[in-house]
Amino acid sequence: MDKLQRNKTTAAQAIAIEDGKDHPFRPGETHSTKVPGRLSPTPSRLFEQPIHAEHLTLQLVIVLSSEPGSERAIQIPQFIFFDEWEGNGKIACTHTRRIEVASAAERTAAEMDVHVGAELGFAMRFDKLRHDQTELLYMTDRTLLEVAGKQPNFNDFACIIIDEAHERALATDMLLGLLKVAISQRTDLKATHFELVGQNHPVQITYIKEPILEVFSAALSLAKCIHEKEEDGDILIFFFSSAAECEEACLLLRKNTRDLEVLPLYSELPENQKSRVLQTRTKRMCVCATNIAEASMIVDGIVHIIDLGKAKHNGYNPRMRLNALITGPISQTAARLRADCAGRNKPGFCYRLYTYKSFKEEMKAFSPPKIHENGISEFISKLKAMGLDNVAEFDFVDPPDPEILFRGLEDLGHMGYIDSKGAITERGRQASKLHVHPVWFNAIVEAHKLGCSLEMLALAALDGSNIYLRPHGVRHYADLARQQFADFTSDHLAQLHAFPCLQQWCFDAFLNHSVPDEVARVRQQLKEQFHLLFSDWRAPNTTPFIDPNYEINIRKALTRTFYYRSDFRDPAGIDQYRVVRANWQVGIHPDSHQVGANHECIIFGNLTYSGIQYMSNVTAVEPEWLAVLDFFKEKNWPRKPNGVYRMPILQTTILPLQPKKDPKNTPE
Repeated sequence: MDKLQRNKTTAAQAIAIEDGKDHPFRPGETHSTKVPGRLSPTPSRLFEQPIHAEHLTLQLVIVLSSEPGSERAIQIPQFIFFDEWEGNGKIACTHTRRIEVASAAERTAAEMDVHVGAELGFAMRFDKLRHDQTELLYMTDRTLLEVAGKQPNFNDFACIIIDEAHERALATDMLLGLLKVAISQRTDLKATHFELVGQNHPVQITYIKEPILEVFSAALSLAKCIHEKEEDGDILIFFFSSAAECEEACLLLRKNTRDLEVLPLYSELPENQKSRVLQTRTKRMCVCATNIAEASMIVDGIVHIIDLGKAKHNGYNPRMRLNALITGPISQTAARLRADCAGRNKPGFCYRLYTYKSFKEEMKAFSPPKIHENGISEFISKLKAMGLDNVAEFDFVDPPDPEILFRGLEDLGHMGYIDSKGAITERGRQASKLHVHPVWFNAIVEAHKLGCSLEMLALAALDGSNIYLRPHGVRHYADLARQQFADFTSDHLAQLHAFPCLQQWCFDAFLNHSVPDEVARVRQQLKEQFHLLFSDWRAPNTTPFIDPNYEINIRKALTRTFYYRSDFRDPAGIDQYRVVRANWQVGIHPDSHQVGANHECIIFGNLTYSGIQYMSNVTAVEPEWLAVLDFFKEKNWPRKPNGVYRMPILQTTILPLQPKKDPKNTPE
């Protein structure tokens, strides 16, 4: 290590350090011979690919796109680590998903024969393992965004590696835009792009001749057949991006096979359960996964891939703030990534349960950028907190649709996070620091005023998690079991009732047992963050469950936060409501406990489309709670171009609860 010079390290020097007898970071110690794979020959070894020291001396921001199995996240950071040994800056390597961060850190530490948390570490939301002297840091793209909020020019870093750029995640695209700005202001910060070869062995791809309807059953039958007739090799099945579907597949495979370890893999799983697929084992494994496994999740031993060819994609209607979760064909790029998950250790096989014609004609070449499929209010708030007031002029990799941008700004205005001129407010600056969606900052503030901020922290932690399972074949029993947690005024309260369950209780009641573990950890981290954001408040407060105002206080706090997502009952139909902002007719999702309750007024967490426009996470509110809010003052009611109110029902529900107005303000 003493001979290394910054910006002059060669591939030969790096290989000699790795393969040497002496430990480079532990004087007087030798390399461990028990480290798996450190000295094993790998044809894709990146030191031998066209990425050399002369490239790295010039480009200190590296954007990587490659196939699974290329070891890009393992070898390239090591090489740069050696080259920066005499430097003062840190090296960051970002990934989209938490599991990939932990996996890459563990694998790199094993190859370098060090412990995670020493020379290298990781950092992600609510979890980190590092110290001040850590030089190589794996992190999620969102975590590096948090760093950018404090250091717009990334001054602590000598080199930044943006991995999985091809996925076009929102946070990744935001990072690339911020790095463009940093590059223009730092003469030592430049960027390049590398494409790397993936699997080490060929993968044989097989298509079906004719389309089949029951692809789920066909996938399970094929996995069972492979296990019984093929000698070795683990199996990976790609399902339709549904946790319930993965769990159901695991249940059926365990029931109908022997000597096969069946494991699920989806984004909602806690990290310790996700990492089980990376552990060594003595018998064959079958992984039932969503598309989380298609990017950088390298699982040694996978030989057989079963690809159903579809996934759930986000769609977003900015005018309605409506999210559509649509099951449709994956892209050709995604199909190739799935196939490349095999062939790492030996020749692999990919069984595509769709025709070649479908691959060529129905699948798009690339997946669309996520910035076109989601609302972006959260990211707008972060950009404004960084001092980028005119977000429309931000150098996006792909700019969002103007209406998506406008709706994001409008939502931030409703939240009180930007003023009438678009400048960020102090409340907005504080909200941008929250490690969940910034809208929950208002909810926590209002809940603390009402004495129930601890309960609101739990709801914030639960946001986006599906705590309920409805397995195929027993959905009726699952719905009956859920009734023990039902609250017929609020789905949010129903979640709070279900949250404290133990794992066995979750199993008996058809609850997703993986979610409470993760939510409990996130809530604890939010409680710790509470002290930093609200230094004047000693601790989160709580309303005793037996207090008659327990549920009312929580519902009031939610009303004061999500008032702009309110609806009034439409007399034209059962469980039909009209959205206040635009008078659209929407229904209550069948999974909601509020179906049939016939509430006069409600708020909702999400508006989704699946054949019908549905509200989910519904809570009943009282009209008088809304009438006192500025949003519902008559002068602020939305009107048509001719001056007529868009929501005439407000005249009979809200107006009688407010002080009398001048008749001149009422349109004819």
